[in-house]
Amino acid sequence: MKAVPSEPTLRQRIDEIASAEANVRGVVLQTSAKLLNKHASRLTPCFKDFVPIDGDVSPFDNSGIKKEGVSCTYKLKDGYAPMFAYIGNEGYMLNAELREGKQHCQKGTPEFLRETFNIARKITSQRILLRLDSGNDDAENIRVCRKAKIDFVIKRNLRRESNEQWLLDAQALGNWRTPREGKTVYAGDTLRECNGKHYRVVFEVIERTSKAGGQILQIPTVEVNTWWTSLGPRTATPDEVIAIYHQHGTSE
Repeated sequence: MKAVPSEPTLRQRIDEIASAEANVRGVVLQTSAKLLNKHASRLTPCFKDFVPIDGDVSPFDNSGIKKEGVSCTYKLKDGYAPMFAYIGNEGYMLNAELREGKQHCQKGTPEFLRETFNIARKITSQRILLRLDSGNDDAENIRVCRKAKIDFVIKRNLRRESNEQWLLDAQALGNWRTPREGKTVYAGDTLRECNGKHYRVVFEVIERTSKAGGQILQIPTVEVNTWWTSLGPRTATPDEVIAIYHQHGTSE
């Protein structure tokens, strides 16, 4: 570029783009896909030959600003709560959607995922693995993945499920290890129903009878983490699925 516009001129042009009747957003996304296709044609997998797509809401702190859409986010700060999608271990920006701060993270996510998958297929023919946190534990997201033939690891929202019942299931179905005295970790998998169909669920249940410093707990604590996944037992062990999800935090 031989020259760049001044800040006021650039701001005016961006405002004109926002109010244009044409599908400017679609043009921007297509152009972004072309750039990635040209400069990032080979993406690094996160596991075997699976290229990750990480989706997550990132709440902003826009306190003191009265712009349209600024409202209280789940971080209890006034701001926006945009949804982002990144691809590959490199974390290339694949898609982004500005959202009001008060908007629930699942609202609009199925449409966002469809759009994201379409862009991803223009960039790579590699196998894709979607990773989402428990805020996006929704049957519609799973249906979107299945229709697009996208594999997934989605953290489950336990809702009203009992930690004590999960502990009993983990003791019966899982493998266990003791990282330290007073802490037992159970990991394994089972099947759970979602919208009339059964899917593999990987679990990690942690029972603590004492703190790391050695203090004995009067009542043991139970921590439960579970994930929906399309990866079969022959593709990924429970420990591998858990490790795959933990990498999701890198995108944040």
